Amino acid sequence: MGETDARWSVLTNEGFRVDRIEANRDLFYATAEEDIQRFLATLERNGLTLPKESHCIGLGCGVGRITRRLAQHCAKVTGFDVSAGHLQLAREYLDAQHVDNVELRQLKRIDDLAEAPAADVFFSAIVLQHNPPPVIAAILDCVFARLKPDGTAYFQVPTYEENYRFAVDDYLRERGDELNMEMHVLPQKDILRIAAHHGLQPLEILEHAIPELKIGHLSNYFLLRKTG
Repeated sequence: MGETDARWSVLTNEGFRVDRIEANRDLFYATAEEDIQRFLATLERNGLTLPKESHCIGLGCGVGRITRRLAQHCAKVTGFDVSAGHLQLAREYLDAQHVDNVELRQLKRIDDLAEAPAADVFFSAIVLQHNPPPVIAAILDCVFARLKPDGTAYFQVPTYEENYRFAVDDYLRERGDELNMEMHVLPQKDILRIAAHHGLQPLEILEHAIPELKIGHLSNYFLLRKTG
């Protein structure tokens, strides 16, 4: 999707399809403002600010929509994405906006995150949900380990879906060569267990309404703080 319909794959609005994006390009990038304001407001009401020389790891940087805004508040951003197509568009966009404090890296394996510089901030929204639960857990485990003491993690994950079950063998057998936009769940208890293992304490867990989720589903934004 990053090669064929990149911006729609980030935000599934029909106006952002490849054949309509030129008329809606400004609107697409403007949607990042709501995400950033939500992030900053969450920090503020918990008495937190971004350190002046902060380094942020952004997971799922896509085409640079939110990354550009993060770069305005952080001294350095390392943006990861699985899609080479997304990353190419992100670099073109950031260069056009004269953003020079962002490094983009393709995420080919989870261990690539372990090679990122230690970070003050972790940010991710509407990204982790597209990974199977064991992958979400492994990503969070890796990123939490890269956070500095007093570092902050702010991210979104669906945490409940009625009748949701996941088994690796069934998943691999049934998925085959399908290319669709998966939606998965990782329960709060598992996220908080991984966080506690790395010395992160929850400050807020907020409900998040997204169009893909129906009644009987729950998505959360997490704000965690690393102690010690």
